[in-house]
Amino acid sequence: MKLQLALLSILVPTGFAVLATAFGTDRLFANTLAADSAAVDYSYHRITYSDACEVITDETNLNVRKAPLTGAIIGRLPKGGKVNVNDRWTRISASVNRRSVTGWVADRFLDAEGYVATEEDNLNVRTAPLNGSVIGKLPNGTKVKVLDKWANVSGKDTGGGRLSGWVSADFLGNCN
Repeated sequence: MKLQLALLSILVPTGFAVLATAFGTDRLFANTLAADSAAVDYSYHRITYSDACEVITDETNLNVRKAPLTGAIIGRLPKGGKVNVNDRWTRISASVNRRSVTGWVADRFLDAEGYVATEEDNLNVRTAPLNGSVIGKLPNGTKVKVLDKWANVSGKDTGGGRLSGWVSADFLGNCN
Protein backbone atom coordinates (compact mmCIF):
# COMPACT_ATOMS: atom_id res chain seq x y z
CA MET A 1 0.00 0.00 0.00
CA LYS A 2 1.14 3.52 -0.70
CA LEU A 3 1.28 6.07 2.11
CA GLN A 4 0.29 9.59 1.17
CA LEU A 5 -0.40 12.88 2.98
CA ALA A 6 -3.43 13.62 5.15
CA LEU A 7 -5.05 15.84 2.56
CA LEU A 8 -6.33 14.06 -0.50
CA SER A 9 -6.40 15.74 -3.88
CA ILE A 10 -8.78 14.45 -6.48
CA LEU A 11 -9.29 15.48 -10.04
CA VAL A 12 -12.67 17.03 -10.73
CA PRO A 13 -13.97 18.50 -14.01
CA THR A 14 -13.26 22.09 -12.93
CA GLY A 15 -9.84 21.53 -11.37
CA PHE A 16 -8.55 20.15 -8.09
CA ALA A 17 -10.50 19.79 -4.86
CA VAL A 18 -8.91 19.05 -1.53
CA LEU A 19 -10.69 16.89 1.01
CA ALA A 20 -9.69 17.16 4.66
CA THR A 21 -9.79 13.91 6.58
CA ALA A 22 -11.75 13.27 9.76
CA PHE A 23 -10.48 11.42 12.80
CA GLY A 24 -12.02 9.22 15.50
CA THR A 25 -14.08 6.06 15.03
CA ASP A 26 -13.71 3.03 12.78
CA ARG A 27 -15.65 4.48 9.86
CA LEU A 28 -14.60 5.19 6.32
CA PHE A 29 -13.45 8.82 6.47
CA ALA A 30 -12.51 9.85 3.00
CA ASN A 31 -13.29 7.78 -0.05
CA THR A 32 -12.23 9.39 -3.28
CA LEU A 33 -11.57 8.12 -6.75
CA ALA A 34 -9.35 10.08 -9.08
CA ALA A 35 -10.66 10.14 -12.64
CA ASP A 36 -7.67 8.33 -14.15
CA SER A 37 -6.49 6.51 -11.03
CA ALA A 38 -6.50 2.75 -10.54
CA ALA A 39 -6.68 3.10 -6.74
CA VAL A 40 -9.22 4.27 -4.21
CA ASP A 41 -8.01 6.17 -1.16
CA TYR A 42 -9.28 6.08 2.41
CA SER A 43 -7.78 7.86 5.35
CA TYR A 44 -7.30 7.13 9.04
CA HIS A 45 -5.31 9.20 11.52
CA ARG A 46 -3.64 11.38 8.90
CA ILE A 47 -2.32 8.48 6.81
CA THR A 48 -3.83 7.59 3.46
CA TYR A 49 -3.77 4.11 1.99
CA SER A 50 -4.33 3.04 -1.62
CA ASP A 51 -5.29 -0.42 -2.76
CA ALA A 52 -5.80 -1.73 -6.30
CA CYS A 53 -5.99 -5.50 -6.72
CA GLU A 54 -6.36 -8.22 -9.31
CA VAL A 55 -9.22 -10.75 -9.33
CA ILE A 56 -7.63 -14.15 -8.64
CA THR A 57 -9.93 -17.10 -9.37
CA ASP A 58 -9.43 -20.57 -10.83
CA GLU A 59 -11.35 -20.49 -14.10
CA THR A 60 -14.55 -18.65 -13.24
CA ASN A 61 -15.63 -15.05 -12.85
CA LEU A 62 -15.97 -13.59 -9.34
CA ASN A 63 -19.44 -12.94 -7.92
CA VAL A 64 -20.00 -9.42 -6.60
CA ARG A 65 -22.60 -9.18 -3.85
CA LYS A 66 -24.79 -6.39 -2.54
CA ALA A 67 -23.63 -7.26 1.02
CA PRO A 68 -20.97 -9.63 2.42
CA LEU A 69 -21.63 -13.36 2.89
CA THR A 70 -25.20 -13.90 1.71
CA GLY A 71 -26.03 -10.68 -0.15
CA ALA A 72 -27.66 -10.94 -3.55
CA ILE A 73 -25.29 -11.34 -6.51
CA ILE A 74 -25.33 -8.06 -8.45
CA GLY A 75 -22.71 -8.89 -11.08
CA ARG A 76 -19.46 -10.65 -11.88
CA LEU A 77 -15.85 -9.54 -12.26
CA PRO A 78 -13.65 -11.25 -14.85
CA LYS A 79 -10.71 -13.39 -13.75
CA GLY A 80 -7.58 -11.24 -13.90
CA GLY A 81 -9.59 -8.01 -13.91
CA LYS A 82 -8.37 -5.02 -11.89
CA VAL A 83 -10.51 -3.64 -9.08
CA ASN A 84 -10.32 -0.69 -6.74
CA VAL A 85 -10.66 -1.65 -3.07
CA ASN A 86 -12.78 0.92 -1.26
CA ASP A 87 -12.70 -0.72 2.16
CA ARG A 88 -12.00 -4.05 3.84
CA TRP A 89 -13.95 -5.66 6.68
CA THR A 90 -13.27 -8.78 8.72
CA ARG A 91 -15.81 -11.00 10.47
CA ILE A 92 -14.27 -12.00 13.81
CA SER A 93 -14.99 -13.74 17.07
CA ALA A 94 -13.33 -12.76 20.33
CA SER A 95 -13.74 -13.09 24.07
CA VAL A 96 -13.61 -10.09 26.37
CA ASN A 97 -14.21 -10.46 30.12
CA ARG A 98 -15.61 -13.97 29.55
CA ARG A 99 -18.12 -12.62 27.05
CA SER A 100 -17.96 -13.91 23.50
CA VAL A 101 -18.67 -11.53 20.64
CA THR A 102 -18.93 -12.29 16.92
CA GLY A 103 -19.30 -9.54 14.35
CA TRP A 104 -17.57 -7.25 11.86
CA VAL A 105 -14.61 -4.90 12.35
CA ALA A 106 -12.82 -2.60 9.93
CA ASP A 107 -9.79 -4.55 8.71
CA ARG A 108 -7.43 -1.60 9.11
CA PHE A 109 -7.74 -1.96 12.91
CA LEU A 110 -6.29 -5.49 12.97
CA ASP A 111 -2.60 -6.28 12.69
CA ALA A 112 -1.17 -9.17 10.67
CA GLU A 113 -1.28 -11.54 13.66
CA GLY A 114 -4.98 -10.93 14.40
CA TYR A 115 -4.69 -8.48 17.30
CA VAL A 116 -6.73 -5.29 17.65
CA ALA A 117 -4.43 -2.38 16.81
CA THR A 118 -6.05 0.93 17.70
CA GLU A 119 -4.39 3.99 19.16
CA GLU A 120 -6.49 4.69 22.25
CA ASP A 121 -10.12 3.85 21.56
CA ASN A 122 -11.79 0.48 21.84
CA LEU A 123 -12.69 -1.13 18.51
CA ASN A 124 -16.39 -1.28 17.67
CA VAL A 125 -17.70 -4.72 16.68
CA ARG A 126 -20.71 -4.34 14.38
CA THR A 127 -23.57 -6.50 13.14
CA ALA A 128 -22.63 -5.61 9.55
CA PRO A 129 -19.82 -3.70 7.80
CA LEU A 130 -19.91 0.10 7.63
CA ASN A 131 -23.13 1.12 9.37
CA GLY A 132 -24.11 -2.01 11.33
CA SER A 133 -25.18 -1.61 14.95
CA VAL A 134 -22.39 -1.75 17.53
CA ILE A 135 -22.70 -5.03 19.48
CA GLY A 136 -19.47 -4.86 21.45
CA LYS A 137 -16.12 -3.16 21.92
CA LEU A 138 -12.67 -4.73 21.88
CA PRO A 139 -9.75 -3.15 23.77
CA ASN A 140 -6.47 -2.53 21.98
CA GLY A 141 -4.37 -5.71 21.95
CA THR A 142 -7.31 -8.15 22.03
CA LYS A 143 -6.63 -11.35 20.06
CA VAL A 144 -9.40 -12.16 17.57
CA LYS A 145 -10.24 -15.22 15.51
CA VAL A 146 -10.70 -14.26 11.85
CA LEU A 147 -13.80 -15.89 10.36
CA ASP A 148 -14.09 -14.09 7.01
CA LYS A 149 -12.53 -11.17 5.11
CA TRP A 150 -14.53 -9.09 2.65
CA ALA A 151 -13.68 -6.12 0.45
CA ASN A 152 -15.91 -3.42 -0.96
CA VAL A 153 -14.67 -3.04 -4.54
CA SER A 154 -15.43 -1.24 -7.77
CA GLY A 155 -14.32 -2.24 -11.23
CA LYS A 156 -15.48 -3.32 -14.68
CA ASP A 157 -17.87 -6.25 -14.81
CA THR A 158 -17.74 -9.06 -17.37
CA GLY A 159 -19.77 -6.90 -19.78
CA GLY A 160 -17.44 -3.90 -19.47
CA GLY A 161 -19.79 -1.77 -17.33
CA ARG A 162 -18.96 -0.28 -13.91
CA LEU A 163 -19.77 -2.45 -10.90
CA SER A 164 -19.48 -1.78 -7.17
CA GLY A 165 -20.15 -4.25 -4.35
CA TRP A 166 -18.63 -6.83 -1.98
CA VAL A 167 -16.31 -9.76 -2.72
CA SER A 168 -14.47 -12.25 -0.55
CA ALA A 169 -10.95 -10.89 -0.03
CA ASP A 170 -9.65 -14.44 -0.60
CA PHE A 171 -10.05 -13.79 -4.34
CA LEU A 172 -8.00 -10.59 -4.48
CA GLY A 173 -4.25 -10.52 -5.03
CA ASN A 174 -1.32 -8.54 -6.37
CA CYS A 175 -2.46 -5.48 -4.43
CA ASN A 176 -0.39 -2.32 -4.31
